[in-house]
Amino acid sequence: LGISLVVAQAFWKKAYIQPYKALAKKHKIKIFIYQLEAPRDVLLKRIAKRPMPEGAKFMPMSRTLRNLRVWKQNRYTAGKLFDTSKMSAQKVATAILKDIK
Repeated sequence: LGISLVVAQAFWKKAYIQPYKALAKKHKIKIFIYQLEAPRDVLLKRIAKRPMPEGAKFMPMSRTLRNLRVWKQNRYTAGKLFDTSKMSAQKVATAILKDIK
């Protein structure tokens, strides 16, 4: 049909990706899974630069570090990995578009 669907989601548990894989298998369609990552120090610098959303509560660094640790322990590793500390957003997008064409 030529339809592409992008699900922008942080699948921090491997089990969360399974329904998408099962759906793709059932309908015999291609599924592309990408993991955008960066080293922890880069992530922490990016987080520190983010503006606080209106109404959001302050998140202590201990909680941020716990979230990163839980994500790392459970992340889905079978997708195509992009290290965003080494690649621009444009290069990531170009690589993804190349795959899906």
